[in-house]
Amino acid sequence: MNSTAKDTLQGTAWEGLAVLCERQRLRIVQELANGERCAAELSATLGIRQNTLSHHIKMLRDYDLIRVRRDADDQRWLYYRINDAKLRRLGHTLTRLADSAKSADEVGGQSKAEAT
Repeated sequence: MNSTAKDTLQGTAWEGLAVLCERQRLRIVQELANGERCAAELSATLGIRQNTLSHHIKMLRDYDLIRVRRDADDQRWLYYRINDAKLRRLGHTLTRLADSAKSADEVGGQSKAEAT
């Protein structure tokens, strides 16, 4: 893998991890894994204030981890759901990083097979 591809790969993972490393945002994503929710439901279920929720929702939307839709009958109601494609890409990126990581034994000059 060339250096530019590796930088892009890591940049994507780092951005996603930075967004998800905050406890409240991770809880929001975990709750949305159960299905689409409106802000009032999320706020009540998670026990966080609407303005705090809005801040975290914005961060998740900016990274495109969640999507929003307006209620067809009442445009004031917003419903949030996970962008599963983006979440899967993040997971795939992390898996590729883990697969390409050298084990401690390999870094020390000895492969796991040689150690046994």
